[in-house]
Amino acid sequence: MNNSDRLRKALDIIALNHSEGKVSNDTLIKACDTYKQKIGFVDDFDYEMIVAKSCFDYINNVSPDEEICKAILPGQTKMIDGVMYMYVATPNAKTQYDWRIVKKGAKSGKTIGRGETLDDAKIKNKQKFVNSLFPKDLSTLTVVKQLGGSTGAQLVQDINGNQYVMKKGTNTSAGHVKSEYLANQLYDALGMRVPDYELYEDDNGEVTLLSKFIPMTRAPKSSDYAEMSKGWIADCVLANWDVYQNDNCLIDSSGRVIRVDNGGCLDYRAQGAKKNFDDDIVKTYKDMIHYNRAVFNNLEDDDIISQIDDIQSRKDDIVGFLEESNNPMADVIAKRIDNLTLVKNYINRQKTLNKPNTAPRNLKPSNEMYREFTEDELDDIWKSQSASSGGGKLFDSDRTVGWKLLSDICKERGFDARPRVVDDKTYWAHIASSKQPQLFRGLTSGGGFTAQNLINMFKHDDTCFYGNYGIYGEGIYAHVNDGKNHGNQKSNYMQSNAYQQAKGHYAGGDDDSILLMSFENDAKIANVADLVAEIKKNPPAAGNTKQLQQEADDIKKELDDTVNELSGLTQKTIDGVKSSMHFDDNSVQELQLTIENTNWGEVDEDGKPAYPTWDEFVENGMAVWVEKNGGEAIREHGQITFKLPNSRQVFTLTQRQYEVNAIKQKNSFSVPYSYPVKRFEDWFMREHVSKVDAAIKESVDALGDTVNELQSKISDLRTQHKDKLDEIKKKSCPNPDEGVYQAIYDSVVNRGSLEPVGIYAALKGYDAIYQPNGNGLGNGYVAILNRSKLIVKE
Repeated sequence: MNNSDRLRKALDIIALNHSEGKVSNDTLIKACDTYKQKIGFVDDFDYEMIVAKSCFDYINNVSPDEEICKAILPGQTKMIDGVMYMYVATPNAKTQYDWRIVKKGAKSGKTIGRGETLDDAKIKNKQKFVNSLFPKDLSTLTVVKQLGGSTGAQLVQDINGNQYVMKKGTNTSAGHVKSEYLANQLYDALGMRVPDYELYEDDNGEVTLLSKFIPMTRAPKSSDYAEMSKGWIADCVLANWDVYQNDNCLIDSSGRVIRVDNGGCLDYRAQGAKKNFDDDIVKTYKDMIHYNRAVFNNLEDDDIISQIDDIQSRKDDIVGFLEESNNPMADVIAKRIDNLTLVKNYINRQKTLNKPNTAPRNLKPSNEMYREFTEDELDDIWKSQSASSGGGKLFDSDRTVGWKLLSDICKERGFDARPRVVDDKTYWAHIASSKQPQLFRGLTSGGGFTAQNLINMFKHDDTCFYGNYGIYGEGIYAHVNDGKNHGNQKSNYMQSNAYQQAKGHYAGGDDDSILLMSFENDAKIANVADLVAEIKKNPPAAGNTKQLQQEADDIKKELDDTVNELSGLTQKTIDGVKSSMHFDDNSVQELQLTIENTNWGEVDEDGKPAYPTWDEFVENGMAVWVEKNGGEAIREHGQITFKLPNSRQVFTLTQRQYEVNAIKQKNSFSVPYSYPVKRFEDWFMREHVSKVDAAIKESVDALGDTVNELQSKISDLRTQHKDKLDEIKKKSCPNPDEGVYQAIYDSVVNRGSLEPVGIYAALKGYDAIYQPNGNGLGNGYVAILNRSKLIVKE
């Protein structure tokens, strides 16, 4: 019996033991791979076709062909639509071997593909769907016409005349096509109608999506909007921004809405670029309203809440499907569905936006509103900010209150109380008698709110929003009527430069979207330039660090001397081990970097593989690396057998294995790699590098107490040196992480930023800060800090 026969007999024995439950799935698969490697077996096109034919016969209950059965190796696997099949021994069946579904790994107990979550009936139904409604061989399709668009969609037809819309990853990206496939699956799970679809991926990682072409469809009319809006929340969950644009919804001959061309969902834009896809579904909801008002107007609040309840009831099934598929979208989709509760809260809050707040204003007395903060209070406010750095604490924003630190300071003072809202007569009387200037704040619809919503929120809502970006200090911005054509009479204020700026740039040209305001007579307003000068003149205290620096230098010298002593002791030992075990640093590094940096997916102008040849990479690369590390490269009959000096395990590679079907991908998102070269690298690292590394550790450990003492001393000295440097840093200059005034000083003086001026003013008890000719618009600008010091016209 020759060696090949003995190996095949061993494989058959392992397969028989597997059928009796004595051997795991993993062991049988590994045995099959090892057999192929040992005899130089290549998974060529003919073999793949035999495997596919046999597996599809099993799926469709076709009696197996005996000659085909003989050609397939036990332990062979095939994935079809996420279900793994394995060719196993079946002693009590009609044939010695046949295909079986793999549901769980025997060792890990983890799910394999989708087999675990689908019962046999569902698997059969799914297989029937895949194999009867969609073509098995994409090469048999003919192009009917180009459909255009950024993804290069084509209308294609199979031999039976069935038509499909085909999208290929080569025209956009594999990730984009797979994202659209996932979006279709999720729409299915969310109860929305999409065309029938199927995804194909070949051995080279090329991805193709087929969607059944639906005849007799039409673009939606306004009369269809009510039916389209029934999927509003599903569209929000998937962030399908384009769903109501560009015929991405079609109406079929039965009047049903079908969501087609869903490539703009999840983390992809319709044209294939990536987009942000996080758990902030409230923002998505508001954006969808802004861009699709005609569809949204068909929904009542109760309709939206009903859609939310329906989708949240489906959460476990949807997230379970994603987790089962190991899809990274599982977590963010789960959070988006959970955060639909925030959309509910937002809807309920909007119901009250246009209702005047009749509750009394909660105003603090002046002695509390303008008091000095104690050191403990400042420390508590500073430490309550979630960011870790000083700069992060200054500029951290919150979606509900704007600038978080500024909001906390103003809330502590009572600056966030509602303004005094007065009637027309009272307002103009105040303007006529007061020395305070008139202010104009323009508002425009956005984020799901109308301009009138925002005006009423400013007047009547107890939550004060301090913006989310800063110019000349953070706060609530308004134009000051002190520029060209300014006038504070009811008859002329609208001709002022400030009013026109508020109207044209902020209110979208709408007179009804401008707040008319002024300050109370006792409001304290500071000029931005004066505050900047005050900050610069009052740096937080710094100390003399000369003695500390000398101590740090002494510790560093002792540390360096100790490191050199240990390095000399250990390096001599390391060099001795490497020499005795024939370890060559340069070639080991070259091996790893060359394999990693080789473009294994490179193709020539004809689309054929163009990775390095056998002579270039194996003969002049792999063989040289092995020989430089004391090994051998034995060449015979078109193959090389590699041996290493510290291992009995050899690695054999044939030229055919290197050149035929060598390039693989773990998935469509990973870079291509050479399967035999990767196995060579794993063998080299395991049988040489790991063994040398273990020997070095053992030899160094054997040095005993001397090394331990030196290592302990080095650790102590490093800690001492770091502590000393931290002490110097704290004493030599204001540490922006240490406190709010230190962070403000660092940002304004050292970094030239004016944004923290508003925080400084709030700490000092100013109601607003003023910038003449703000933003170069010809009139002043204020950042309002104390909303309760405003008089607002009703």
